[in-house]
Amino acid sequence: MCSALVDRYKLALQRAHRGFTVTTKSRLIQKYNNRRLYDTLEHRYITLHDVHQMVLNNVEFYVLDRQSRSDITASVLLDVIVAAHAAQRGEPGLDRSFLIDVIRKYCVSGPERRETSSEYTGTEPGQIAQAHIAH
Repeated sequence: MCSALVDRYKLALQRAHRGFTVTTKSRLIQKYNNRRLYDTLEHRYITLHDVHQMVLNNVEFYVLDRQSRSDITASVLLDVIVAAHAAQRGEPGLDRSFLIDVIRKYCVSGPERRETSSEYTGTEPGQIAQAHIAH
């Protein structure tokens, strides 16, 4: 009985997640309307700092919006980057020059794509983020 319920739960999550393969190693985090994150494995609310630690510890996880059942993992990871950057700088939000560099480098396609004159030209977004966090 328990095995059948687990299998049905995995199947429902796979359908809701549109192609994401749920494994027994994947950790489900649910985000509620009140912006709180709930770790379904540990049965407790967690913070962005906890998510940050999960990333650093190579824990495989995904975040689903509790109401819409949509995958919001990327959005939560962006929140982690913003929080880490703010903690390093002592100011809220991301650095203006970082955001401009990312937009110029990665948010333009085709013939309009311009190379930025930034010190980060030719680097990947993660490398740019790491460089800005280090400053």
